[in-house]
Amino acid sequence: MKFFRDSVPSGNTIAMFGVNGVPTWNFFTYPFSNHIGSAKGVALTVLGQKFSTATNHIQTLGLKDFALFDENGQQEA
Repeated sequence: MKFFRDSVPSGNTIAMFGVNGVPTWNFFTYPFSNHIGSAKGVALTVLGQKFSTATNHIQTLGLKDFALFDENGQQEA
């Protein structure tokens, strides 16, 4: 999701239910989160191990940058 702000870079974030997907085509059936559960299955587990060589936080997404400025580009306290 991209949220445009005046005079500063846009506030960007992603959200998902999990890396294994969902059993329905309805994109909004399950709640989105920026903290997801562990991957299930050999391929995704191996991929997660590779990602964890760069960071210990492969299942989370911080929102600090997203919350630094309001929609008018004013820095928040």
